Amino acid sequence: MDGSFKINFPLKNNAFVSLFGIGGTSNVDLLVSKNKDPKSTELYGENTKDQFFKSQIYQVGATYSKAFNKNTYFKAVLGASKQQVDAFHRYLYRSVNQDSTQFIELRPPVDYMRYVFGQKQYSANAFVSHKVGEKVTIKAGVINNFYALTYIDSVRGSFDTLSPVFNEFQVRWNSNNAFAYIGQIYVQAKYRLSQKWTLNGGLHSQYASLGNSFSPIEPRLSAKYDLNDKQYFAVSYGFHSQIQSPYLYFYLRDGKTAENIDMKMSRSHHFVGTYSRQIGKAMNFKAEAYYQYLFNAPISTSINSFSLINTGRGFARFFPDTMLVNKGVGYNYGVEATLEKFFTKNYYFMVNGSLFNSQYKGSDNVWRSTDFNNVYVLNTLFTKQFDLGKSKKHSLELGGKITTSGGILYSPVDSAASALAGEIIDVSGEKNSLRFPPYFRTDLRLAYHANGKRMTHTVAFDLINISAFTGHRNLLRLSYAPDGKGNFIQEEYQIGFLPIFYYRIDFNWGKRE
Repeated sequence: MDGSFKINFPLKNNAFVSLFGIGGTSNVDLLVSKNKDPKSTELYGENTKDQFFKSQIYQVGATYSKAFNKNTYFKAVLGASKQQVDAFHRYLYRSVNQDSTQFIELRPPVDYMRYVFGQKQYSANAFVSHKVGEKVTIKAGVINNFYALTYIDSVRGSFDTLSPVFNEFQVRWNSNNAFAYIGQIYVQAKYRLSQKWTLNGGLHSQYASLGNSFSPIEPRLSAKYDLNDKQYFAVSYGFHSQIQSPYLYFYLRDGKTAENIDMKMSRSHHFVGTYSRQIGKAMNFKAEAYYQYLFNAPISTSINSFSLINTGRGFARFFPDTMLVNKGVGYNYGVEATLEKFFTKNYYFMVNGSLFNSQYKGSDNVWRSTDFNNVYVLNTLFTKQFDLGKSKKHSLELGGKITTSGGILYSPVDSAASALAGEIIDVSGEKNSLRFPPYFRTDLRLAYHANGKRMTHTVAFDLINISAFTGHRNLLRLSYAPDGKGNFIQEEYQIGFLPIFYYRIDFNWGKRE
């Protein structure tokens, strides 16, 4: 369930106030115990556990903006938000029968893990923009974010399938309702050097109380050269810093000490070259080449392939098994091209493709592919609108999307360590040395829009991954799924065919032209 709103209030003297909000809740139960077929897999869950998730997210805020004159503009935003995930897992004791046709229960499920990960955020941001003459525009601002962090997690250690005694719960996270602050200030300027040259430059500064990390000066600079009114070249550079995911600072490896509470920001240098050309009145081609050098990434103090550069690809949290230090490095480079036909004459399309390479180095000092190194991605989107009736207030929309990319990287499985831990453990020295087959997916969309004076009704059918009808399946990962016969590795696949129906009403209580 979700909802949102935005209300605008025009004030005197070119000022406006807006109130906005958005929120939603979700309950998802991944009940693997209901699956009796050993050959099927649970897409988002784990094959040895029933998992129960509750999530919520809310945000409310207000903006104030004012144009003091034609050259000076001010905007301020106050906001508050909350997001939280409550999870509960039960461990399943089961095996397969003699002919491997169904699971059999060995004993009742056992409570295995519980956690609450929540974050409240309070924001106060503002900027002012001022135009100096005809050639220079200056913008300066501040961004303040205050956080109340709740990370509580406990889990049972490894236990024998037939033992009557279960290990006690061990605490892995406890943030003790910690508070955190991230503050940023910036100033940037745009200078129209001539009819063909435009320069943009700026300085950014950032402080994070997590890790007591400070980045005093982060320069950004770009130059754009207009060949004519339809095409241009541009080059840009930026120095950037970013804190780690907040929950990582509070992991208790021994159940008592948050060893990584002092992790600093990761840093990177970004270089981009761009060429853009307008084709006719309704089409644009854009190509970019880029290089990014990453450093100060947290890696393990033990000698292995671990690096936080790899966070974010999957659904699982990271569990550092040693203290982390900001000594990791990596790099990304690639080219990307986009051909886009704007929505005119009732149709739109876009074709986007990229080739890239993404590498990193852990504490073992070996360069290897990051988890994100799919090598290539190709996307094609299209939409056609058919106006209905004499007034053309109603319309039928037909659209689709085709996506393909290089397969996901994965690592050989350490069989002994996996059997002991009850989950898939990779061979660290061979991380990301194997690759799944390429990813391919086709989606279709059919929608009907009925436009009224004060509201618009939309009825839509989204047909996700119709390519599954041809038998194509996209591999996601390897999972731990013991069958009682010495086999425990099982392939899990990404989403199959998924039809989605929805009905939406958009309200407009403002003035209509």
